[in-house]
Amino acid sequence: MGNKNILDKSKKLNFLKGHKWSKDNVGTNAIGTCLYLNKPIQTLGAEHYCKEQHSWICSAAPIHDNKGNIIGVINLSGDFYDFHTHTLAIVVAAANAIQNQLAIIEHKKWIEVAYNSIESGILVIGKNYRIKDFNEKICTLLQISKNELLNIDVKKMLKEIIVNCNIFDNSNVIKYREIGLHVGKNRIECSLKISPVVKNNHHLGVVLVARKLDSIRSDVTKIAGYSSTYTFDNIITKNHNMLSLINTAKKIAMNDCPVLIQGESGTGKELFAHSLHNASPRHKGPFIAINCAALPKDLVESELFGYERGAFTGAAKEGNPGKFELANRGTIFLDEIGELPLDIQAKLLRVLDNYEITRLGGKNKRKLDIRIITATNRNLSEEVLIKNFRQDLFYD
Repeated sequence: MGNKNILDKSKKLNFLKGHKWSKDNVGTNAIGTCLYLNKPIQTLGAEHYCKEQHSWICSAAPIHDNKGNIIGVINLSGDFYDFHTHTLAIVVAAANAIQNQLAIIEHKKWIEVAYNSIESGILVIGKNYRIKDFNEKICTLLQISKNELLNIDVKKMLKEIIVNCNIFDNSNVIKYREIGLHVGKNRIECSLKISPVVKNNHHLGVVLVARKLDSIRSDVTKIAGYSSTYTFDNIITKNHNMLSLINTAKKIAMNDCPVLIQGESGTGKELFAHSLHNASPRHKGPFIAINCAALPKDLVESELFGYERGAFTGAAKEGNPGKFELANRGTIFLDEIGELPLDIQAKLLRVLDNYEITRLGGKNKRKLDIRIITATNRNLSEEVLIKNFRQDLFYD
């Protein structure tokens, strides 16, 4: 690049793109000598080895990568009679600027990779509710493309938050709050953290970090040890009836139908429940076992189906998921199901009908992907006759 007259003159020297100007090929010259010595250099007139270059002044400085290796050189050439002492300093400054820019580009690439490797979706929102930046995970979470995300109505997406607070107020830092993000007709349940971006006491916007609740609960269930321990191989028997029962159970395990295990205490009902889960396609999902007889009657509904914040006195500030939500994509085992109160039996029947739950004090229905296994030492047929157990639930 440069002055047209100088560029025309340089062509006569074969000073062109693709030509090699090393010290070995051309002799002393700014480019070749700079690369050879690995330092800035200026060659004036007759200091050039070739006579055709004696009317030139050339200044060159090496360009290094972040490890100090030479990756190039920047050169400024002109007519010898236009010589200025500051030319070399300009070239050195340009080389430094290039090195700094390359370092920034590399650093940005590292950040970009880290940004997109995070399990959470990240959204940077300006004070005008315009999206300024985002990572790839947020598109996956919201189930939309990058172009669709840039045109999204942020206020509508965050309507469950901004109806109660101003997200651009420094005092409203939201940490890991369960919330629904609205995209079109979809409501995506997430755990959300919103942090303000402030410079010189001026609020520039917010950074929103979101993770799908299903993903979080999957991690929680693993950490909490909600998993099945036993398999059919752990049931040691030579009894023909028991062996036949095991073979039947193995076939049942391969579908998602609800299962009722009846038998006296100590006969291994829970062992069969564990084995059914481990032999099923859901074996990698959570296995949550609940002893219905041990649940306090006034807390049964909140324990099973969860509750929203403020649902009752003493409720956790941000609400709480129930055992059914934690068992999503896995199996829930309701031991001693005959002990459930009749009003809870009605709600359980509704879950079996549509596999949806509504938290106590909540309005939003939550779709479940679970298998239900139950067990009891009672004779439920008799319990139905004396109105202790719902007939429709028993046959469902």
